[in-house]
Amino acid sequence: MKWFFLLLAAGFLFTACSNLPKVHPADDFAAAKFHQVCRNPFPKGKWQLVHSIEAVMPGGNSAFVTGVVVVSSRERSFRCLIMTIEGLAVFDAEWDRHLTVHRAIAPFDSKPFAEGLAADIRLLFLHPLGAPMESGFQEDGASICRYRDSDGGIVDVASKGNGNWEMRRYGRDFRLLRTVNMAPGNKAEHAGMPRSIELRAQAPQDYTLIMNLIEAVPIEGQ
Repeated sequence: MKWFFLLLAAGFLFTACSNLPKVHPADDFAAAKFHQVCRNPFPKGKWQLVHSIEAVMPGGNSAFVTGVVVVSSRERSFRCLIMTIEGLAVFDAEWDRHLTVHRAIAPFDSKPFAEGLAADIRLLFLHPLGAPMESGFQEDGASICRYRDSDGGIVDVASKGNGNWEMRRYGRDFRLLRTVNMAPGNKAEHAGMPRSIELRAQAPQDYTLIMNLIEAVPIEGQ
């Protein structure tokens, strides 16, 4: 009976892992290059980034806000602010190994919203910790680095070519939680940061964030 349950567990793990896109291994030279290239979509140093954001909810309803984030790759920390288009601050929080909410006005005042937003910001702007657990090529030829997330899930960072990136975050059960697509920006207008980001949440609630970069300002001394 014990072996029966072990086989069931192994079968579940195999089925769950099979939901992840297959990574075809690269040779050692290419893998070392990928480890560096996969850092490219993330800010290096300390930056203040301002985005216009359209939040598309289930049913097609949209809300428009402005998002400001000050992010430090060295400290792996950030502070974020959400404002209405009239300039009212409705959410203000910072993350430095733990989340501190300074201001939250309904409907932005729930704990799940704050925790989900913090996880999304980490996915978008902080490179995953450690070396990739796998690196190589997807079936479509895109180069990919696969990381083990701090919560036991998986984060894929894939180069789609021409400065376009796709990131995917999976839960510990390998269920897809987030898909992110980034379009390149030019150095003069966007300081080399992605000019547009689309984040789609698949679970626990579906929504889409469409983010367009307004301003990217480096913060000196970092």
